[in-house]
Amino acid sequence: YNPPKTLSETLRIMAFMCKEQHLDAELFRYFLRARLWENFATRFMKPAQQDAVDMEALEALLPTPASCTAVA
Repeated sequence: YNPPKTLSETLRIMAFMCKEQHLDAELFRYFLRARLWENFATRFMKPAQQDAVDMEALEALLPTPASCTAVA
């Protein structure tokens, strides 16, 4: 049996899933920036799992946002 993952490990895995196109990167960006992960961690994770989250490092792992092009 594996020990439970920490919050930062879980978010890092999700960022790599975005990079591999298993998760939507823009939706994950919203999840990060809105800090929805804090609500989840508070409700469902043990205090020992709730470590510091490096938002900049996570965003650096994500693919660049798609550019919006205006139709003339």
